[in-house]
Amino acid sequence: MRRTLSSVKSPRAYRLLGVLLLALVAGWSGYAILADGPVVDESPHLAAGIAYVQLRDYRLNPEHPPLVKLAAGALASLANPNLPTGEPWWEGGINEQWRTGEHVLWSGSNDPGALLALGRLGVTLLNLLLLVVGWRLLARRWGEAWALAFLALAGASPFFLGHAHLITTDIAAAAAAMLACFAFARYLKEPRWQTGAWAAAALGLAELAKFSLILLVPAFLAAALLVTYRKHGRKLRPLMQEAGRASLVMLAGFALVVYPTYAVLTAQAPPGQPRRDTAFLLGSFAGGEPDGWLCNPFRCVAELTIRAADHPVLRPAATYALGVMMVLQRSAGGNTIYFDGEVGSSGSRSYFPVVYLAKETLPALLILLGGLGCLAVTGRKRWNEVGTRVSPELVLGAFALLYVAATLRSSLNIGIRHVFPLIPIAYLFALQGWREMTRRAPAAAYLLVALIALQVATALSSLPYPLSYYNPLSGGTAKGYLTAADSNYDWGQDALRLRDWVDRHPEAGQVAIDLFGASDPERLVGPRAVPWSSNRGDPLAYGVRYLAVSVNTLLNATGRPIPGEPRLVVDEYRWLRTLRSVPYGTLPPPDERIGTSVFLYRLE
Repeated sequence: MRRTLSSVKSPRAYRLLGVLLLALVAGWSGYAILADGPVVDESPHLAAGIAYVQLRDYRLNPEHPPLVKLAAGALASLANPNLPTGEPWWEGGINEQWRTGEHVLWSGSNDPGALLALGRLGVTLLNLLLLVVGWRLLARRWGEAWALAFLALAGASPFFLGHAHLITTDIAAAAAAMLACFAFARYLKEPRWQTGAWAAAALGLAELAKFSLILLVPAFLAAALLVTYRKHGRKLRPLMQEAGRASLVMLAGFALVVYPTYAVLTAQAPPGQPRRDTAFLLGSFAGGEPDGWLCNPFRCVAELTIRAADHPVLRPAATYALGVMMVLQRSAGGNTIYFDGEVGSSGSRSYFPVVYLAKETLPALLILLGGLGCLAVTGRKRWNEVGTRVSPELVLGAFALLYVAATLRSSLNIGIRHVFPLIPIAYLFALQGWREMTRRAPAAAYLLVALIALQVATALSSLPYPLSYYNPLSGGTAKGYLTAADSNYDWGQDALRLRDWVDRHPEAGQVAIDLFGASDPERLVGPRAVPWSSNRGDPLAYGVRYLAVSVNTLLNATGRPIPGEPRLVVDEYRWLRTLRSVPYGTLPPPDERIGTSVFLYRLE
């Protein structure tokens, strides 16, 4: 690859290009922090993070671990925000994360712009730091040129540019999973206490990023056993010894990183409140409370968690276990979403593959096709050698297989962000294939450089709306919502742009607003905003001449319901379809679009 860049001949030059690329990404993130409105998950995450920092009370948002929320809450707390601790629902409610998030941002006692900007800055710095660490680790393993290729694929991507500045867990989880796999692979290759300590710390960090990364535990164990099996065969003693050593490293990650973090953040929980909340939140888990003294194993875990929640020593572990079980409940239950013309909550196994192929950039897809294809063609011998030597790819591959299996079984189809941990792993394997290809045919490096340059150019062209990006084969950003919306396209990020439109058009008078996201239209836009919904009918009947509605709301209202899925007629925006003379199942075309996701209709 170095030969193809005739003007770039030293590792220092590659590092400089990497720094320039990071500067571009950081500059965009700084702009997006201020330009994007609050998206759905940000208000509860921000409120929870502030509560953790100020109160050391984990009653809010237990279904997510604390890393990203702490990054947001630490900086947001510099603005001395007020929490609703005096409200009756704070003490009497259970996991009032949405209500608290709304109060923190929109009650009038805090500056929502300052809180959101500071919280996002904390998360952005965390995500950029994790990206830099991954870049430098890969530089040590593959050299500066290939590390730069990975940085361009991962950092200059609409996925990263669209999500890295938001107070959400997905980017941090992807980076932390990759770093943990690298650290554990190093431990397997050089089993010393120092490498074990790094592996434990990296795993602990990953478990503080996202609960789905609990899949790292079986992946690490499987990789360790495979390496031992290839070395010693079916001898039981070496296998048991290696399983014990690997388990000790992983237990150290939980004991020395996860447990102390949760211990600090649950230290000030009011007496009785953790057990009350845990019992309620796990009330239906694994069939609910047992009738008698017998229960199935999963329910027994829930019952033990409930009993441990009030014990000061066991509470941190119980709080972590509560989060894992809440994620399992939600994954099984699903969310009502629009996907490819239909609306339902049962989930689809084709959802993630289809949405990924629609939203990934074409240069990245070509890089993946070429690199993974090369591995498939040239890697027959490698398949026979899997496990004979230790490499990060072995651990990454084990984790990726488990994550794919879990994801395809999940009904929680609300955004491609849920498979972000797989995307950098796919890039790494693809680049491994290109490394093999360029060794056999050096001229292939020219093609790779061209594709990476196109990747950067595509990412830049996705601005200022990278979250809504779809590639041209799926209709482009303009029509990508017809495949899937929610956090793939419309997460509430255009609320500030709607406010600016209203400010620029005083002649429009009042505007009816049905906005998806975490914004309060009346407090954000001002007195000209009229909160609206389909069941209120035509705003023109009330003297309001404009309607602004989120495309995600419209898709859920107008898409074809899957048989058995309930939807009220009054929630289907039928009056708007009639006004615009469009058939059932069709989205009424707007008169104007604000950003990508807010459809504006002139009703007169």
